[in-house]
Amino acid sequence: VGLLRFIRAAAPAQSIAFSTRSSVATLPAMISACEQQLHLSRAVTSVTLPLAASMFRICGPMASLTAAIYAAHVLGIPLGTPQLVTGGLIAIIMIAAGAGVPGEITFFAVYVPIFNSMGIPIEILALIVAVFAIPDMFNTVANVTMDMAAAALVARLANRRVLIGTPAPEVVPGE
Repeated sequence: VGLLRFIRAAAPAQSIAFSTRSSVATLPAMISACEQQLHLSRAVTSVTLPLAASMFRICGPMASLTAAIYAAHVLGIPLGTPQLVTGGLIAIIMIAAGAGVPGEITFFAVYVPIFNSMGIPIEILALIVAVFAIPDMFNTVANVTMDMAAAALVARLANRRVLIGTPAPEVVPGE
């Protein structure tokens, strides 16, 4: 998919993502753009995009770990490699287990285990949640863009498999 074509197709979904801060709310716009403007098959979009919107939130672990590092710095808590690795792993697990909804809904459920695993007092989360909406807008836009890019990549790989001539599995009636 050409870059300009992708940018034009992604813009409506990105604007919805920016205003709602929800990957799930953006799903209909992503499916429509991928099928109508990028001409991806329904077989790809109907599986890839819902899965991506619910599980593939690439900015989540990075944003939550960055918030933890920032909080530790503000509180004067030194973080070593074990704390950073543990916090990163917990962040990946917690974000994957969460939902693609605005961050305040799952904020404490996601951030408390990360902060606890790194030894950072959770009281500072009351201050962080107050400004959380602003970075969450940009995180959701990035997630939606990555979701659409992933769908385009899956479509390309699926098309390549067909072109190479990999035989599709045979379906025998009655089995």
